Amino acid sequence: MTEQKHELTPNIVVNNIQLYGLVTLRVLIGWHILYEGLAKLINPYWSSAAYLLDSKWIFSGWAESIVSDPTLLTISDYVNMWGLTLVGLCLVLGLYSRHAAIGGMVFILLYYLFAPPL
Repeated sequence: MTEQKHELTPNIVVNNIQLYGLVTLRVLIGWHILYEGLAKLINPYWSSAAYLLDSKWIFSGWAESIVSDPTLLTISDYVNMWGLTLVGLCLVLGLYSRHAAIGGMVFILLYYLFAPPL
């Protein structure tokens, strides 16, 4: 019995198990990001202020300036809520997966740079 191969790009070929594993991983990561976005959207009292005030690394000065300006804080809140929700939804549904994955990486990188686990 021959194993079916799938061509993801001209240089990357995967078998069925690898394909199902990648799709499952994409959906699970998307669900986690979608959940975080929806939790922030549903909670009317959520704000990124506490997270930004806890920043202790290279972006701590920038975080303080965001918190001190109500307009920037509101923009930061909306970008977090809607960005996480859209990235998660795209990953779960498989829409614009490459762009959503890059967006998710940017979010996670920014979270790490603002508050690394040191």
